[in-house]
Amino acid sequence: MVIVDTSGIHELPVVFCGCPNAPTRDIQLLRMGLYPATSRRPQTAFTIRLLDDHLLTNKECKIPALSYYSRLRRITSETFPHMVPDRYRDLLRVSRQWRNLRARRQAGIGYPGVPAPGPGAFAIKCPACPWPGINMRPGWETDDDRWAHAASIIIDGNFGAQHMRMKNPEDDVRLADGHGYMVTDDPYKDHLRTACKPKRQNMDYCVFQVTVFLHGIMLLLVLYDVWCYYYKHLLWQFNQSPALALPPDLTITGGIGQFHVHAHRAECYPRFSPVFIPGAGQQLIDSWDLDDHMNDSNWYKMTRLGERRGQWFA
Repeated sequence: MVIVDTSGIHELPVVFCGCPNAPTRDIQLLRMGLYPATSRRPQTAFTIRLLDDHLLTNKECKIPALSYYSRLRRITSETFPHMVPDRYRDLLRVSRQWRNLRARRQAGIGYPGVPAPGPGAFAIKCPACPWPGINMRPGWETDDDRWAHAASIIIDGNFGAQHMRMKNPEDDVRLADGHGYMVTDDPYKDHLRTACKPKRQNMDYCVFQVTVFLHGIMLLLVLYDVWCYYYKHLLWQFNQSPALALPPDLTITGGIGQFHVHAHRAECYPRFSPVFIPGAGQQLIDSWDLDDHMNDSNWYKMTRLGERRGQWFA
C-alpha cells in the first residue's frame, strides 16, 4: 500500500483487521490517522499531517498541488523521482475532500442535531464589520453619525474567467455549493437567464447577495471603478429582475476608488471620490482569491485585530 506523508511517499505492507465485526477498510485507515484515496478497496492513503501541511503550504506559500507532490517525490528519491509512485490525482481529490471537512468542522456543521449548512455557512464573519446584536450598541439606528454604522464593499469583476469554462462541466462536483464566499450556482444561473442587461448582470447579483447578509444595516457604501455609469441603471435592473430585491430601508452610497477616479472625467472626482465620502476608508482590492484563501485571510485578520486596533488608537 502507498502511504503519502510529509517525510515522503512510502510503499508499505498493510494488514487489515479481518474480524467478523471489524469496520470497513477505509474506516480502519481513518482511525489510524490515514485518509484513504477511495472508500472501496483503498490502495493509497494520505496521513492527516500531510493533508494539513499541504493546505497550509498552499495558503501561505501559494504552492500548487503539482509542485507540492513533485517535492515529495524528490524527498523520497532525489536521483529517481520519476520512479516514485504517482499519486498526484489522488492528492487533488483527497485534499479537496479534506478542505471541505475542515470547513465543516470549523463551522460546527456535520454533528447530530445541527442543521444543514446554508449560504455562507463556512465563511468566517469579519468582526470589524457592523453586525446588529453582536458588536453594535443598542440604539445605533437613531445615531446621527450614520456612516459609523455602514457596511462597505468593493466590487470588480473578471468578465472573461476563461478557466471557469471546463471541458467537462459534469466532472466538477460541488462539495459546498454556496456555503463559502461564492454564490449558489443554480439561482445565479437563473438570474443570468432572466437579466435584462447582460453586461452588468453579474455585478447586480453581487450587490444583491451583499444585501442579503446585511441583517438590518441601513447604509451600504459601494466602491466600483465605473460607478458613475453603473449606478444609473442599478435600481431599474433590480426592479426588472424577478431574482433581485433590495431591502426597503437600505440606502446605497457609491463611489470610485482613488486609483481609478483620477482617470475619469473631472466632474467624477468631487462626486465619487472616497475622499469626500464620510466613512470611506482604505481600499483592500488585492485580496481576490477562493473560499479557502478568503477564509484564511479573514482568520489572519481576526486574530490580529485587537493588536492592530491598539495601534490605531495609540
